[in-house]
Amino acid sequence: MTAQLRGVEKTTSFGSTSELVIRTEASDNGATYRCEAMNSALKTPLTATASLSVLFPPGSVTIKMKPRKPKAGDSVTLTCETGSSNPEATVLWWKDGESIPGHHEGVVDSTYGGKSTKNRVRFNVTSADDLSTYTCQATNHVLRRTVHDTYVLRVLRRQESTSGISLSTLLKPNVF
Repeated sequence: MTAQLRGVEKTTSFGSTSELVIRTEASDNGATYRCEAMNSALKTPLTATASLSVLFPPGSVTIKMKPRKPKAGDSVTLTCETGSSNPEATVLWWKDGESIPGHHEGVVDSTYGGKSTKNRVRFNVTSADDLSTYTCQATNHVLRRTVHDTYVLRVLRRQESTSGISLSTLLKPNVF
């Protein structure tokens, strides 16, 4: 997109200056600004360009679980994905308030020239894990800004075997 902007002009005995003040947003990351000056003594305008590198924190963090309805004994994977951040965010995990190790899955290009980070934890669940709280926290350390998401784990109990006895067999009335 090209737009013409006008800065604040100041003229002194040494020359002229123009100052442009902008309030940046994440969408300004990578934007290029060009200043052009012209007067009657020049055949072509003088130009200078500047590209912006805007720092911004992740706007969100999302936790996804597989399988969605785990049973005791299942292997569960919780994956944390951050929103776009510049520079990339680092991810930490907690279970019930205690730090647990995560595995860095990678970083991909994301919106506004930022990076999205994926991190996961994998574990075998037991019935004791039911209602455990898992928290994923993403931090942009340059800006010291943090976002987090929390997931409460529900563990289903495994069905017990009835050793071949069906409910209809148990309820069948005695006939003489």
